[in-house]
Amino acid sequence: MKPYSIIAKTTLTLTLSLILSTFLLGCTQPGGNIGHYFGSWILETIDIDGERLDAYDVNADNANPVFMSFQSSLFNMGLADGKEIYGRWETTDSTLRLQGDPSEGEFPAIMGFGNESDIVFKILSQDSKRLILQRTDGSGRIWTYEFKKVI
Repeated sequence: MKPYSIIAKTTLTLTLSLILSTFLLGCTQPGGNIGHYFGSWILETIDIDGERLDAYDVNADNANPVFMSFQSSLFNMGLADGKEIYGRWETTDSTLRLQGDPSEGEFPAIMGFGNESDIVFKILSQDSKRLILQRTDGSGRIWTYEFKKVI
């Protein structure tokens, strides 16, 4: 075996190991394990006072679905067309709080938050595949949001 082929193989192995370890470390959950929330979610349905909001249809040909992602203490929520907002989030056993940063965009109008940037939801159900949240707006209407995990 020629000496340069050993060096080339060693260099290739080290390079691939470095790339793989960087990729694997980049997919972790910085700040600790955040459980079922980690990843990306798509909003499947919105109900207002128990009635389906027909204006939001994730399966329509012209759909512009709402996405939400969590990593560490940060979240982003946006539409498939690229409009989004970033901020911090926190949870208790029964609530999820999103604190959006207005300088980083705005919440999708379809969510019904108006000009609010600090949103508190009641968690109705959560597991590794579904997240159902509920909030009451300033008019006393009850909004229910059902998210499905995509990643």
